[in-house]
Amino acid sequence: MGDTHHTEPHIVVIGPMGAGKSTLGRLLADALACDFLDSDDWLEELHGESGSAIAATHGLASLHAIELEIFDAMASMSARAVIAPAESVVDTVVGRDLLSSQVTIWVDATPDALMERRMATDHRRAMSDAELIERREARADALRHCSSIRIDTTAASPQVCLAAALEAVGQG
Repeated sequence: MGDTHHTEPHIVVIGPMGAGKSTLGRLLADALACDFLDSDDWLEELHGESGSAIAATHGLASLHAIELEIFDAMASMSARAVIAPAESVVDTVVGRDLLSSQVTIWVDATPDALMERRMATDHRRAMSDAELIERREARADALRHCSSIRIDTTAASPQVCLAAALEAVGQG
């Protein structure tokens, strides 16, 4: 996997689908005057299809391997950035090591909020409510270990979440 050559760690915004990674990531990047790197965008640009299409065609394991490769490439960039990788990267030792070497912000919400939000767009992989809850619970300990802070976006405005993230990175 990649070699990190930047002087400051990247800021990683990670969490389940629908938690608000992209919203918070864009706001945070704007506030810090750095690039925002979204793995969904990279995935579509590099592979010409969405994560849901890749999972349907090639399987979930292939999608998760691609998501880890993309996160590794993003984390290897020299200029500090705000990165929003797929949550699946926390499932591997390599991914957890990459997360732990950055300033990682865990963005989360209640299962009900996540289920409602994931239906709002079609780029997200189809997932049953039970699978969403199971994956969220299975990843919670690893995310807690790799993250500097957990921000619950269930009822908080984007501005409140941004203020918490800026404080977590020493800019609040």
